[in-house]
Amino acid sequence: MSKILWGRTKSRNLEVEHWMHSLEEVEQVVKSVEPKLVSTTAKWKGIAQNCKDIATDLCQIFNKNDPHYEVLLASYTCSRKFEDEQHQVTKTNQLRDRAVERLRHYLSEIQQLKAQIVEEHKLRTRLEHYQAKVKDLENRHSDSNKLERNIAKLKDVDNRYRNFTYELTKQMEVCWKKHVSLFAEACVALWYTEFSLSAKLFESAESIRPFIARHLHSLHDNSAHQHSHILTVAVSQVDNNHNDDDDYGQIEQQSPISEEAFGSLECNSLDATTSQLDRTHLLDHVWRMSSVLNSSSSSNNSSYRHPEQPNTSSIGRSTKQGNSNEAYSAVSQSPQTNL
Repeated sequence: MSKILWGRTKSRNLEVEHWMHSLEEVEQVVKSVEPKLVSTTAKWKGIAQNCKDIATDLCQIFNKNDPHYEVLLASYTCSRKFEDEQHQVTKTNQLRDRAVERLRHYLSEIQQLKAQIVEEHKLRTRLEHYQAKVKDLENRHSDSNKLERNIAKLKDVDNRYRNFTYELTKQMEVCWKKHVSLFAEACVALWYTEFSLSAKLFESAESIRPFIARHLHSLHDNSAHQHSHILTVAVSQVDNNHNDDDDYGQIEQQSPISEEAFGSLECNSLDATTSQLDRTHLLDHVWRMSSVLNSSSSSNNSSYRHPEQPNTSSIGRSTKQGNSNEAYSAVSQSPQTNL
């Protein structure tokens, strides 16, 4: 929007303003990216220092004859090795240094173009001065010689201003387009640095990796054992609860394990990697318990029967020995026993 200054409207060069605004946007991004690219290796230096400090603190309460001392010694050795590797990568990382240098040079170019904007303002002000003076002389019908001299000066300033703004906008456009390749190079340099240091960290940790692998394997085995134990206890409790029920004779002839009880076995899973048990083996075990309990119920309560239809949610209605297929089919159709 034009500004009113001393009663006159100040003109604007919209093309110059457009490119200047675009360059200022890029400048803000460069000022944000450049320090982050510089500080990348410093973050990895902090990781190396942190690992070494922790290993040093832990080693202070151990001696060489203590159990597990070799783990702490390996940790300290790996930390020191990675610290040296990180320092070396920082010193020889030419790709990152080149990207940082080009970004800084780019900021310098933008600043130089900003300085030329001041010259553009001066020329535009001089041009506006002669435009107003010539118009005033024409309106007053002043001396023709004086009018011609001012018209000549106006043309000269106008030519200078046009040439200057043409070159300026051309330079600004070229400078602005550079940000595409510069930002791409900065991105590549960043990831190259990250990959290089992460690879050095992995290589430096060679002596500690076997301890980590054994520890994870031990945790996995313990978790699998706990899951198997809880599952066995859950099935045993269901079996004992139905054997000790004094009122069991009043229940119609059906399987003692409902869908809810069978589904609860799955809820006790502690480890997703060990929860996929052999379905056929488990279902056969359920059917055998059902057959034994149903046979006991049939002999003790043969004189008592309900006329109603049996509960369709029960598992394994058959009381015949060896009819495992029917029990397996009943469990497979149950919506709450999806193992």
